[in-house]
Amino acid sequence: MTKRSLTFPDSPIPWVTVGVLALLILGLTFVGIALARGNPTASSAVPGMIAPDQRMIRIADQLQCPICEGQSVAFSNSQLATEMRRTIEDKLAAGESDAAIIQYFVDRYGVKILREPPRTGFLAWLWITPVAGFALALLGLLWKLRQMSRRTNDAASDRSTSEARADDEVLDPVLRHLVAQYDKDFLE
Repeated sequence: MTKRSLTFPDSPIPWVTVGVLALLILGLTFVGIALARGNPTASSAVPGMIAPDQRMIRIADQLQCPICEGQSVAFSNSQLATEMRRTIEDKLAAGESDAAIIQYFVDRYGVKILREPPRTGFLAWLWITPVAGFALALLGLLWKLRQMSRRTNDAASDRSTSEARADDEVLDPVLRHLVAQYDKDFLE
């Protein structure tokens, strides 16, 4: 009868298998950590610096492709989106700020080029309405729950008062008899 355990005293081969599995798990852990952190490039190795490609994609992702419906300039395959990405790269190379580049496209194509409407001016209601609606719905729900709680408490107190009176009337003779029986048994 062979005994199986984790000690493997007779053969070194299972220890090799355990060692290889441990190294494999350790290696996969380090690969996962490296992938989670992303792939740093030479230009993004300096703290606070963003690679030009990453910056271009971030700007292009804020712009709606004029041809493709529902796609950003960053991920569209249309020729116009490719030209817009080149324009963004050229403006970044010239040292323009992100806001200036976005404003260039807004001036050229209008506000509809932005994937998110601006949070100022007339379009601010697009951002305020959902928050205000949620707040009003929450207040209405709390008000209704408080009303229901008051009604339930009032009804319960009215019911408990009337039930207590009825119980007292029914239980008084019974209680009197039990108290008398208890006194009689206890005192004797």
